[in-house]
Amino acid sequence: MVKLGIVGLGVMGTRFYNLLRKMNVEVVAVCDIDETKLKAFKSEGIKVYRDYRAMAEEGGFDGVIIAVPPLYHAEHAIEFLSKGYYVFLEKPMANDIEGAKRILDIAKGKNRLFVGYCLKFNKLYQKVKNVIDNVLGEPKFMWHIALGRFPQRSWIYSKSISGGVLIEHGSHVVHVFYWYGGSVKKVYANMTYNSNDVEKAFTIILEHFSGTLSTFTLSWFGGHNWRKWGIDGEKGRIVVEGYLEGEFSVSSPDGTMIMREVVSMDPIHMYEEELKHFIDAIERGDRFLVDEEEAFVVQKIIDAAYRSSQEGKAVYL
Repeated sequence: MVKLGIVGLGVMGTRFYNLLRKMNVEVVAVCDIDETKLKAFKSEGIKVYRDYRAMAEEGGFDGVIIAVPPLYHAEHAIEFLSKGYYVFLEKPMANDIEGAKRILDIAKGKNRLFVGYCLKFNKLYQKVKNVIDNVLGEPKFMWHIALGRFPQRSWIYSKSISGGVLIEHGSHVVHVFYWYGGSVKKVYANMTYNSNDVEKAFTIILEHFSGTLSTFTLSWFGGHNWRKWGIDGEKGRIVVEGYLEGEFSVSSPDGTMIMREVVSMDPIHMYEEELKHFIDAIERGDRFLVDEEEAFVVQKIIDAAYRSSQEGKAVYL
């Protein structure tokens, strides 16, 4: 049986623990700086730590899930990777490109790192990918518009901790663009800031080597959530309403409706699936679906977007 540890017992760490309790794995150690969060785990006979380095040193587990704010991703991931553990690192890879490069250097080629870009395990995005492959053909234009409320977690408002809205929240969409459209050649971005150094609205444009153009616009100035996105391919168009679930419609170039489908699911399903993938890869030695190389590409695209906004010009990768 695979034995796991969890570092960070906030929203995601607790969610992962509750899911793992239903799986054929054993959580043997947890770590958090908040002593009150550790009490319940200690009463269940799980080893508790306030220092992740002590946890890594003592060991007794095969892999670890790291679910701390992005600022701490590099130091935590490197500590466990350097000791040979399998690491499930919540996205993004790090809060900046330098931290991500440090992780890449130690993880490269070892098949020990999985980065939690969970939309690859979401049924809606899997179905859209199937439509691209079997109906639309090569994407020519991809777009995603996200309007909504600013998250309540206070650390997101700190650029140094979160890395910014695009890297902490919007990196999911950038990853999907890369997944669907392939390698990116050039990035242009413009961002609006509110009362701090974290962007509250942005538009980014990606030019892929394939010639595909992708645009992503996000605003958290409004008071309600609204999402819509779509893809124009060689043989038709798909339009999706919703984010983690929703309805999509597919039409031919002349506008004839080809298909329409509602994808309804509990978003918790994608977290279950990525955990299963992580565990199966440990047991069987499979390659991770989102490894250090793929996650670093996403980080490079986002770093280019921030630089483009600052410099007022396109940035080539």
